[in-house]
Amino acid sequence: MDELNIKWLKDKPNFYFRYKRQLLESMIEGSCINVGCGSHILKDAVNIDEGLPNLPYPDNSFDTVICSDVLEHIGPHKQAIGELLRIARKKVIITVPAYKWLYGKYDKLLDHKRRYYANDFTGFEITHLFWFLVPILFLRKLLGLRHRPLPKVIDNIFFKLSKLHLNFGTTILAMKYKVPDEAKRKHKVSVFIPIFNEEKIIDRDIKAIDYMLNKIPVDYEIFIVNDASTDKTKLISEQIGRTNKRAILINYEIGPMRRENLAQSFKKAGGDIIAFVDIDLIMSLRFLPDLIDQIILGYDIVTGSRYAAGSKLKRIPFRFFISILYNAWIRLVFKTNIRDHMCGFKAFKRDVILKLVDEMGYDRSLKRGVFWDTELLVRARSHGYKIKEIPIWWRERKKSALYFKREIKTAMYIFKYIMKLQKEKNSKHYV
Repeated sequence: MDELNIKWLKDKPNFYFRYKRQLLESMIEGSCINVGCGSHILKDAVNIDEGLPNLPYPDNSFDTVICSDVLEHIGPHKQAIGELLRIARKKVIITVPAYKWLYGKYDKLLDHKRRYYANDFTGFEITHLFWFLVPILFLRKLLGLRHRPLPKVIDNIFFKLSKLHLNFGTTILAMKYKVPDEAKRKHKVSVFIPIFNEEKIIDRDIKAIDYMLNKIPVDYEIFIVNDASTDKTKLISEQIGRTNKRAILINYEIGPMRRENLAQSFKKAGGDIIAFVDIDLIMSLRFLPDLIDQIILGYDIVTGSRYAAGSKLKRIPFRFFISILYNAWIRLVFKTNIRDHMCGFKAFKRDVILKLVDEMGYDRSLKRGVFWDTELLVRARSHGYKIKEIPIWWRERKKSALYFKREIKTAMYIFKYIMKLQKEKNSKHYV
């Protein structure tokens, strides 16, 4: 054991342990168990040192379940995460060392079997801790430096720096709120799938969506929104509707209209939760339960993000660069504080989305184009709705619905929209 952990056992923890303990204790709600605590004792918690991957407690035994710096030591860590979720009633909090490329001699000394990336924790909310240690640990690995206790002054400075959280750091804090099955059964979810000329994949993807929804204890219905396809999409969708009673075809003869036809289709929903999933986001279906859970937990809108911690993204570098610039510009102009404004993976409370759709109207000119998703979120922010971003996995398709020549006319629409908002803001200011 190194000097750092010897000091901890003597009740003289350094900044790392002091801040982490303070943070975890502040996150406790109700009854709490601290699993695999070792010497990391938390106040107001049942502290146990062993048990994973099989814990001797019934389902939903504790409001808060904490597992700090444990998973990296054990073999079946995915089974262990499932066990933590099983005994939790409200939420699970996990901390692990970050970045596999930082794995080195120090990890071996501490018997770490692995380090993690944020996307190893599907459905968890990710916070990175100790950003300032990234270059230090990298240099220590590169040069083979030993860990040494810090002078008290430096230790105190590092403790204060720990309070600032950036989008990177040497420790991952993963948190997941748990929605009881009884709460889910009270809801009905209406999922809309907008499609245009998808004859090759529509049958496969609807089956995948139906399979995933069937695993969630909610009533549900699937709407296939055919945006005036010119291939066999309509015919195949009709066949799907005949074999699957939960699948309903909504067919449009005029299109494609981007989101305009989709938005009008929401009015046919029978569920109190409305969601839509673009057909190219089939990889992100693993996040569908979390999308629904966050609405049940109280958010008005939940949107997938290709740029949030825990996401996986593969796309052409040029388009990635354009997307980053666009989202940064939208955040600057509209003050949305949202990382991804255009993701086609969203869920809403029924009354919220119907109000927004009515407010936005139907753009027959198609000038709004790809700005629809952005305008929706901008308007939602102006109304004060609670919006949650969750990470997704996304790979750009060779067939893309975005063409810059077609969308260039959207620029004028955006400009007019900004002017309109500014005029409304000035009129309110002078009233």
